[in-house]
Amino acid sequence: MAGYDIALTGLNAARQAIDLIGTNIANASTEGYHKQELVTAPLHVGGISGSGGGVDVLDVRRAIDTLTEREYILQQPLLGQNAQELSTLKLIENALGDIDTQGLMLSIEGYFNAMRELAAQPNSTALRYQAAWAADGLADQFRHVGTFLADLESQTLLEAQGLMVDVNTRIERIAQLNGMVRDMVAQGRSANAVMDMRDQAVAELGELADIRVTGLADPQGTITLFVWDTPMVVGAQATLLEANVSGVEGELGISIQDADFYQTDLRGGRIGGLMALRNEILPGIIDAVDALAQEIITQSNQHHVQGVGQTGSFTDLTGWAADDSPLSQWDAWGADLTAGTINLRVTNKITGAVALHQISIDGASTVASVAADLDALAEIKAEVADYALHIESANASLYEFDFLPVGVLDTASNPWNGSVQPQIGGIYQGDTNEVFTFTVLGSGPGEIGVDADLSIEVRNGAGALIKTVNIGVGYAAGETIDVGRGLELALQDGTVVVGETFEVTAVASSDTSGFLAATGMNTLFSGTKATDIAVQPRILENPQHLAGALSADGDDNTNLTRIADLIDTPLEQLGNLTPADCYRQIITGIGQDITFRRMRQDSLESAMAQLENERERIGGVDINEEAAKMVMYEKMFQGMAKFMSIQTSMLEHLMDLL
Repeated sequence: MAGYDIALTGLNAARQAIDLIGTNIANASTEGYHKQELVTAPLHVGGISGSGGGVDVLDVRRAIDTLTEREYILQQPLLGQNAQELSTLKLIENALGDIDTQGLMLSIEGYFNAMRELAAQPNSTALRYQAAWAADGLADQFRHVGTFLADLESQTLLEAQGLMVDVNTRIERIAQLNGMVRDMVAQGRSANAVMDMRDQAVAELGELADIRVTGLADPQGTITLFVWDTPMVVGAQATLLEANVSGVEGELGISIQDADFYQTDLRGGRIGGLMALRNEILPGIIDAVDALAQEIITQSNQHHVQGVGQTGSFTDLTGWAADDSPLSQWDAWGADLTAGTINLRVTNKITGAVALHQISIDGASTVASVAADLDALAEIKAEVADYALHIESANASLYEFDFLPVGVLDTASNPWNGSVQPQIGGIYQGDTNEVFTFTVLGSGPGEIGVDADLSIEVRNGAGALIKTVNIGVGYAAGETIDVGRGLELALQDGTVVVGETFEVTAVASSDTSGFLAATGMNTLFSGTKATDIAVQPRILENPQHLAGALSADGDDNTNLTRIADLIDTPLEQLGNLTPADCYRQIITGIGQDITFRRMRQDSLESAMAQLENERERIGGVDINEEAAKMVMYEKMFQGMAKFMSIQTSMLEHLMDLL
């Protein structure tokens, strides 16, 4: 009977081997499947002769290398995070446009170029409309980019929460399969197919989150799954996660479900990529775009508030709703606001007399206190209505006001007995407000255009000599004289007294505090960042309000030129970059990030390809190899069948002999 036993073990081994080969071939294209191999050994029955006893099937083994599998699992989160960041950065790059010819850059250059074209022909109505529309186009493009980035930031949370549903589904599936493996192994059944399904779920999870697995070589077949270094699957028990925003900054974080403890510095997988985007990458880009928008708003407005348009000075002016707290508590304090003064010019329409009023601003000032200081002036009425500052002339038919940085003549502080009043004009080119002293020099009686040595000496606030100009022989009464720093002096026929002085307050900025721009008084733009920048409606409705002039007669282009020159002006709040260079730096930075991640993606994909090739070499199904094995085991089966047939014939022959 031993021969029958040998034949039966051989037939059983051949049958199992053929079944395995069929399973392998059927799953040749199944993702995550590892080919199965029959582990056999000679079956020894003992005895003096030491003859064999057939073949023993010891195990059905998965063709798997645990070191390769572990490395494959570790690479998945890196690839998933990098892919997520790369795809999102490409979206941002497309939204911001090309460095030189598209998108926001085109709008930035279009705005400043339109201002420069208008400066060349300040009286052109068509160019005024063009400048206003260019400003509106810039604002619209900033809002488009800002809204896109804000929406993208919000979308990261929704996408992370959606992916977290997939993460939890896989965690539960892995725990379920892990329990099945444990039970099947305990029952002595092969769990290879279930382990393949479990390990494939682990690999898919690695694309979404940072994972680590222990127990791949455990004889019991069970693993312990760590997600972001927290054990999520132990045996058949699963712990689930959730994604949400937390903290004042609204950073994206991950927490165990219902624990309400969010970690915001986790990395790995697509969710880790979304966290990096939400918490680091996007805020940096948004801050840079907002800073650029804010500086264009602030710098344009600080020039615009000082000027007048073709409609001239104002009889009433209203800003926008502002914070009613002290200025030291404003978010803009320290950036756009500082202690300083506002110079308000009030002109008597009938006499042409100009009065300069200075309003002091400090950290304790409020919009209401500034309104009260203005309202205390005889020619002005001011109030705060709906949180907005409103200024108007006390008598609109008599007074008009503006914030022009025009030099103001003072002949009252010092004795002035001349028969002629000096006339000050021009536009001061200095960087800071300054008081200049003009002193009459000479030896004669002081007759304009007659005395041979009659002149005027000009000194700055520090007493340094700026210039000495002739007003005696050779000077034509009424002629404009350049006295330096952009200021001009003219004297009509008459006399002056040698030794007497007068002062001129030269105004570089009529608002050294930034208060007017911060409260929306005669500004070009409203808003503080990319998502809310807009051109003031009154300018879009009537571009004559575009304040391009800095002289009292309103026919110069100085303010337009100053605004246009901003494109080439290094700005402190932009890291001493020009607006154009700042934008290029933003785009270049994004491009560099994309290039880095694209190179990293190529490297990771190359590493993954090598690992996949190694996995395929070890555990992949080779149809030709399996077919060759099938032929071998088929012959083995036939041989065992023949062996059994011979044994049967021999037994029948022996029975016949008996």
